[in-house]
Amino acid sequence: MELSLELREDLHAVEADENLWPLLLTRLADALGANEATFGGGQQWESPRIFAPRTDSGYVGVYLDTYHQQNAFMQAMLRNSMLRVVAGFEMPEFEDLQQTDFYHLWCRPQGFSHMFGFSLASVGGWSGTLVINLANAPERNQMARLSALLPHIQRLVDGHVLVNQLRSSMTSTLSTLAVVGSGAVLLDRHGRILELNPLAEEILTSGCLRIFDGRLRADGAGGADAFYCLLHACLTRPDHAGGKVELVGACGSVSVHCAPFAGSVAFPAPQRPAVIVILTDPQQQFRHRLREVQARYGLTQAEAELAEAVFRAGNRKTAAALRGVTDATARAQLSSIFDKTGVRRQTDLIRLLTNGN
Repeated sequence: MELSLELREDLHAVEADENLWPLLLTRLADALGANEATFGGGQQWESPRIFAPRTDSGYVGVYLDTYHQQNAFMQAMLRNSMLRVVAGFEMPEFEDLQQTDFYHLWCRPQGFSHMFGFSLASVGGWSGTLVINLANAPERNQMARLSALLPHIQRLVDGHVLVNQLRSSMTSTLSTLAVVGSGAVLLDRHGRILELNPLAEEILTSGCLRIFDGRLRADGAGGADAFYCLLHACLTRPDHAGGKVELVGACGSVSVHCAPFAGSVAFPAPQRPAVIVILTDPQQQFRHRLREVQARYGLTQAEAELAEAVFRAGNRKTAAALRGVTDATARAQLSSIFDKTGVRRQTDLIRLLTNGN
């Protein structure tokens, strides 16, 4: 049976999730009667990503740390096997390989005396190699079967490289929104969270909006019904203009902008973004500044909480009541805050928490 048919389900699985390469490679090695099937590659300027499901992870680490850069045989194979299957023993460099530490200390202990495979290239300077490792020299029918699979592997690689480029662009969008003070969340067509920026993670701890079972939930917050209606419209109507709602809870309010997001069809459907949710929390900047002050001056958690209470209440006694501590305790904590930060008045502390001056 042709390998593409024998491995059809595994090929479809890897197409949707590149982390399933080990499963495909294991089935490929079995189908070819080989010890191991490995696949790895990357851009020139980055460390390669290698899948070797039957190779001990320690051996993989040794290969990357010790042999990869000096592996002249694999570099020759990369040059000579582009889009065609070649056997290691047919290459003139094979005799030199058999004299190397790599062969005697890495290949032979694992039973890898021979190998065959092919190399691929894709957009953006990506290149990689699929290698079948065996104890004996490969037979022609094994090489022919792998050769028939080559176009399918090329299609998988092209798809994953493109998706990773798109995902990088998507991440840049989320990062840009974080720079301007907005949390951002990308959802798939079922409303499940695909990716979010760190600012969104912080905002989602405020209580107005949270993550439950991989989705955004606003249960209990004021404006929750309007939020769910807006989200449903964005998910079901790609031409919807989007909109804004205000969610109000015990910890404050969060402004939520929601709009359809035209994720490229190059994304596999389960990973394709369909909606972007942009979050703005008026208190987020203050909380971020408070954490900076706490870390910089070594404030305890109790001192940081008192500083926040003073900021919100405007004076020590009311802050003590908000914190549920005595005024004497608040006075002692505030004195410690003054000593650590170098400020001497509550107004100076508030100024430090708001603009750093």
